[in-house]
Amino acid sequence: IVVDIEQQQLGEVLEVELQKLRNHGHSPGPTVKELRVGKESGRQSVLRFDNVEPGEYVVIAKGKAAWQRLGERVDVVEGSDTSVALRIAPFTVHLRIQRGGDGVDRARITLRNLDAFWEGIVPLELGEATIDCWQGGHFAATVQAPGSTPYIDKRTIIGGISTDWLVDIPAYEVVGTVTDSKTGAAIPGAAVSLQIQATDGYSLTVSTKVAQDGSFRFAPVAPGAHTITAAAKGYPKSEIAYAFADSEQSHSVAFL
Repeated sequence: IVVDIEQQQLGEVLEVELQKLRNHGHSPGPTVKELRVGKESGRQSVLRFDNVEPGEYVVIAKGKAAWQRLGERVDVVEGSDTSVALRIAPFTVHLRIQRGGDGVDRARITLRNLDAFWEGIVPLELGEATIDCWQGGHFAATVQAPGSTPYIDKRTIIGGISTDWLVDIPAYEVVGTVTDSKTGAAIPGAAVSLQIQATDGYSLTVSTKVAQDGSFRFAPVAPGAHTITAAAKGYPKSEIAYAFADSEQSHSVAFL
């Protein structure tokens, strides 16, 4: 694979990674090799991955920041070279996280490019960050914030055009209790897990421990098919399945 790199500033690209794809190109596989890009190469350089087995790959140019990535898919055919051009053209993406109209402090975003299978963690200050992105396409942003379950937002970003991405964490919640069916006493410390198959296609599993009063809470949650399971020492595992509708704000579950 012959990689032609063009960068606007010297030293933007630090290395180029070759990653093999699996499942007919639908999921990332192992990293095959990484090549360093020397500053002596100038703003234009050519790298070569030799002895690459036939198959589907993605070539990823990597900068200093975790979100400075540019990936291109390539198909390698036996007996012939494959060329790929990587043109670095940064553009800004302003990320903002809010919940109930307010910024979310101490949050972070894991930004994933769903086309080229790279990801990077973006730290936020008072729920905001402005980053220099190298690639557009289909993205998923997983927001992790204190007191919240992970929340996933998806967006298509047009490469080369500065954009704002507001992630508004919804108020949807699942609340419940875990109690002894005979005595009615709370079972503190019981493990509760929630599996979400969201209406927009993604799946997520989160877990928590029951409080001293037997209560638990998951928030935010996405509408869709939910399966919630409770387990505690000395008790049989219990499972409840239900549909969380878009019109719901809160769903209550009781394990007895």
